[in-house]
Amino acid sequence: MRPHYAEYVKHAMRFYAKSRINASSEQPRFKTEADKKNWNACHTALNTYSDEEREVFVALYSDTAPLPEAITKIAKEHRMEQNHVWNMVNDLEKKVAKRRGLI
Repeated sequence: MRPHYAEYVKHAMRFYAKSRINASSEQPRFKTEADKKNWNACHTALNTYSDEEREVFVALYSDTAPLPEAITKIAKEHRMEQNHVWNMVNDLEKKVAKRRGLI
């Protein structure tokens, strides 16, 4: 069972990934203060990972498929074990949730 904050973090990370892919500047324009806080929490949490791991996360969350399907696809593309990708996702979710005060 996924933790209560997982869906919130997924939404925040998808916004972050989309903004990074479509970026014309380092930070996007935010419509709400919550969007800004979510983006900053994701950015700060992602900075604790290597460049390669950040690429995996951006690819994962920019995929519109459900998360389990996206993880399967990304694991194959990056030649990683699915369990390793799931562990990375769980770790990232905790870091973002802590930065947003969800846990």
